[in-house]
Amino acid sequence: MPEYAWFPFGGGPRVCLGTRFAMVEAVLILAVLARRFELAVDPGTINPVPTLTLQPDREVMATVRAR
Repeated sequence: MPEYAWFPFGGGPRVCLGTRFAMVEAVLILAVLARRFELAVDPGTINPVPTLTLQPDREVMATVRAR
């Protein structure tokens, strides 16, 4: 994949100022959710498709259960 094929926070001299904050915030949110919930994803390979947002190549079925 080319270097700037998918860049949610921009690139080069006009990169978003909130990039680092957003990444830290995302990690913290995922850590809290992972501690409280269990996610069971149906088996199979999921390939990412880089469009305006990063999306899976097929529908992903999952079950969320409280721990």
